[in-house]
Amino acid sequence: YDGSFTVSAANPDVHFTMVAKEMYNYTVNAIDEGSNVLYKITEGSVYENDKVTVAYNAFYLKNDGNLLQADRLSTDSKEYHYTFDVDANNKVVTVTYKNTSYSDVVFYKEAEDVATLTETTAGNVPIRCSGAKAAYAESDAVITTLAPGKYKLSSFAWGNAGTDFNVYAGEMLIKTFSTAASTLYIVTSDEFTLATSTDIIVKAAGSAGNSPKVLDFFFIQKLPESVPATITSAGYATFSSEYAVSIPDGVEAYAAKLNGDKVTLTKVDGDVPANTGVILKAAEGVYDLPIVASAEAIANNDLLISNGSVTGDESTIYVLGDGKNSIGFYWLKSGNTLEAGKAYLEIKGSGSARGFIGFDEATGVNEVKVNKAAAKTGKIYNLNGQIVSKPSKGLFIVDGKVVSF
Repeated sequence: YDGSFTVSAANPDVHFTMVAKEMYNYTVNAIDEGSNVLYKITEGSVYENDKVTVAYNAFYLKNDGNLLQADRLSTDSKEYHYTFDVDANNKVVTVTYKNTSYSDVVFYKEAEDVATLTETTAGNVPIRCSGAKAAYAESDAVITTLAPGKYKLSSFAWGNAGTDFNVYAGEMLIKTFSTAASTLYIVTSDEFTLATSTDIIVKAAGSAGNSPKVLDFFFIQKLPESVPATITSAGYATFSSEYAVSIPDGVEAYAAKLNGDKVTLTKVDGDVPANTGVILKAAEGVYDLPIVASAEAIANNDLLISNGSVTGDESTIYVLGDGKNSIGFYWLKSGNTLEAGKAYLEIKGSGSARGFIGFDEATGVNEVKVNKAAAKTGKIYNLNGQIVSKPSKGLFIVDGKVVSF
């Protein structure tokens, strides 16, 4: 008993009731979205029905390089803490770590686990930072050494505004992470390229004390040199990438613009920006599209990108296909889902619903043009290379040229 009480003439006696309590064990596990145990966060023993507060890591790096983020479990979870009642012996509590968009992670460390940084639990660090700890740089600190390649670095700084953590690759400034009391989100650098093995350095900054200024964690993604694109026998495919890419020889990229009941394709002369849908045209095969640092936005482009949950309704969602009307955009069948990264068109409004939307005759693809007279002098092929005797409306090949009927 650690409270207080008053004894008076009117109330000279004080009575205490002693209740026996058992010791209960508990375990807190990190699990993924498939309920697989990733690791044990903590375990211990307390008296029955006592409360336990657990500080858990914000992130956990899987072996395949994908980054997971801890789900906050309830309204009584404060930042990266979770409080629960131990109301049964051998109680098991799970913290679910959900998938993030961060992949190809080659380095991840909590800042306090970097030997050259100074750990702190001062001020509100325990409730603002993962693992209830953070760190700052008393002097210039090497956090890791990277091999040659392309990378992005992410972190976040926390504390009162006014402190900059400058991170360098050798003599090159990668990113400045600035403190702000409300900053609780990941900040990512632009792409940087290393020609030789290079130290990643945090310049001296930060503090402990009542108003700490700290870094919480670091992770580094290694970027691939190129992104593959598969072109089917139809000679066309939709494409998007999380990286900006250049278009190699033998491949052409087009923006798609809805134009009434047709789609107008405009050739992209430069590079394709990240997270931008385009139509690629090439001979059947797999092509490597080199990654570039950035690219200008593409104008007049109505293509959207599927996140893997776009479902057909035979009304508004159109995907590129080679069907009975030749190459064009067809309804995505009801219940079918378009895989992530593929591009599509969405047309809303019952008045415009139709099963097929073809390319405009003046689209510019291989200088497509109406050439009905060619059917009298040469064989006609569809875009799969098959001879047809009576072409339907759409694109065909006559005398080595793509024509429209």
